[in-house]
Amino acid sequence: DEIRDWSSDVCSSDLCALEQALPDFEGQLLVTYGDCPLVSADTLRALFEAGAGRDCALLVAHKDDPTGYGRILRVDGVVSDIREEKDCTPEERAMTEVNPGLYSFDAKFAKGAIARLNDNNAQGELYLTDLIAMAETIADVPGDMNELRGVNDRYELAQCGDILRRRILEGLARSGVGILDLETTNIGADCQIQPGATIHAGVHLRGKCRVAGGAVIDVGSILTDVSVATGAHLQPYSVAAESAIGPSAKVGPFSHLRPHTKLAEGAKVGNFCETKKTSIGKNSKVNHLAYVGDGMIGEGVNIGAGVIFCNYDGVNKNVTTLEDGVFIGSDSQLVAPITVGKGAYVADRKSVV
Repeated sequence: DEIRDWSSDVCSSDLCALEQALPDFEGQLLVTYGDCPLVSADTLRALFEAGAGRDCALLVAHKDDPTGYGRILRVDGVVSDIREEKDCTPEERAMTEVNPGLYSFDAKFAKGAIARLNDNNAQGELYLTDLIAMAETIADVPGDMNELRGVNDRYELAQCGDILRRRILEGLARSGVGILDLETTNIGADCQIQPGATIHAGVHLRGKCRVAGGAVIDVGSILTDVSVATGAHLQPYSVAAESAIGPSAKVGPFSHLRPHTKLAEGAKVGNFCETKKTSIGKNSKVNHLAYVGDGMIGEGVNIGAGVIFCNYDGVNKNVTTLEDGVFIGSDSQLVAPITVGKGAYVADRKSVV
């Protein structure tokens, strides 16, 4: 009923985990490697279920080149032992059924068996694999070496990353998400994309993005911890972080939404604009080449090209407030703190303090 991870515990000997981390634990122990990122929950679940009521269960697999792996020994078809490669006879070394190294042990059995281990082997080490020969009841679960592959360098890490990326994209596409290019799209495991959303080529969704059905994330956009509501459209090469994009809102192309930007329904941030810690009201527009930082923008506001919210005085960040229906002409500079009242009109190229 409870899954805990003791991998960060610091122990003074190789045998201390059961005695120090799990002194009173009863039940099944799953033993896995930390360098096998492709192992699925289904595989671990199958291993756990196979171990129920037994001393041990282990994954087994076949490998054309078994070099470096322990070989599976059987008696009358039942796993009886694991022979580490350096201890194998020539006949055993020729076997291709190998031990990937994932187990389910009954805790009581494991405690007793580990206490009886010895280092009478070619490497002079204590082998966890020797527990297999001590077990009275044992089950084996077929595994896939493509899933159980380990990572030994940055190249193999990149290979596993690509497999995980494709696994995520396949799951999303089969659920009804429009993934237009499987080769260049990257979506993090913690992102939630609803069926009916459309993700174009070159898009990267990182962190905990939330994308609703009917939203469109266009070519080359990079989002981190962003929520995108239904009907919203991020045009090509938009970048956003820790922001919320409302229903039918439009962003880009080439826009940058910095953290704590909020776009209400129908709001727009146009090409080459930057926002930061700003709320943009319903149907308001920040159209071209503008910077709005630390802003409170009401509904139906129009902000012209080249407008700057001068939010920083060298010491403090100050707020610019534009009430409903405000029109700010091109090239205007608003020196915060400032409030422009409802329906006000500021002509082009003005500095407002």
